[in-house]
Amino acid sequence: MDKNTLNDMIGVIRNEQKRRASQLENEDPRYAYDQWLFTDEPFINDLCLMLLVTLRHQVEKELVSLAALEMNNGREIDSQQYWDNAKKY
Repeated sequence: MDKNTLNDMIGVIRNEQKRRASQLENEDPRYAYDQWLFTDEPFINDLCLMLLVTLRHQVEKELVSLAALEMNNGREIDSQQYWDNAKKY
């Protein structure tokens, strides 16, 4: 995942948060509070959590790739060699 993709994903989450908040501006305050607290905010939080999990998996993938390069004297390895090394170590 490159920086632009990450920025785009953050932008989508921000826009969705703003869109949902703007829909509640003209509603009854009690309804808007409940809607935001129990529906909209948990949805936005889930989007953020999915983004963080995706980012963690990407970092993990890149670290494994770097470790594999290091073990092979800086040369890239194919998937079969990776799995053979993973079983061995």
